[in-house]
Amino acid sequence: MSYRLSRLEAAALAFCFALVQSCARPGSPPGPRTLTTAQWREDLRYFARELPKRHKNLFHSMTREEFDRSVASLDSAIPSLESHQIVIRMKQIAAKVGDGHTGLRLPDYYKLYPIFFFWFGTDLRVIAAMPEYRQALGARVVGIGGVGIEEVEKRVETTFASAQNENEWYVLGTSPAFIGRPEVLQALGVVKDLGAAPFTFLDDQGRRFTLEIRPIDAPPVVNNTFSLTGVVLVHLLA
Repeated sequence: MSYRLSRLEAAALAFCFALVQSCARPGSPPGPRTLTTAQWREDLRYFARELPKRHKNLFHSMTREEFDRSVASLDSAIPSLESHQIVIRMKQIAAKVGDGHTGLRLPDYYKLYPIFFFWFGTDLRVIAAMPEYRQALGARVVGIGGVGIEEVEKRVETTFASAQNENEWYVLGTSPAFIGRPEVLQALGVVKDLGAAPFTFLDDQGRRFTLEIRPIDAPPVVNNTFSLTGVVLVHLLA
């Protein structure tokens, strides 16, 4: 099954792909480093100290007290968290700043579900996938890991500036990039681990089906785009 796009919808896909690869940097990703609790706390202190210095007006959307409470809460939780969970918690703190130019970049070695999405109104649809997942092309995503897509989106939206502080289109353009990252979804309680996850879809004939999507290493970035061969795209209207 394939979902056919209008020219206007097709043009919008360029923005989606730009957001997908905004989480990566040129070249091959380095491997993860293991940090101690003390090192993570040192990083958090640096983050909390430097962010107010470097931002023109860090507290335009949250108070200094809210910021300090969020940092203190994460500091207390660090011993019980996995490294990617700490990163996502820091990303949530940065998101509270409330502007699209302030955030925390995901590490290059974070994995990627080899399936790509775009919001068409209120429908999150699959616009590209590796061949083994081509059944999902054009289908609506209705759930991930047993969590409904509305709740998934609500949780993912805590990791970047809100529509209230940016705009609705910024949110709809940004969220697909993070829905496709297992470290993000696991830290938000959507999937149970960093392995294969069940994605549930609904096609245009009303058929509901679930695929186990296995994450892959994020490919190198070449010319500001993921160098991922073999991706199958939706068909475009002539």
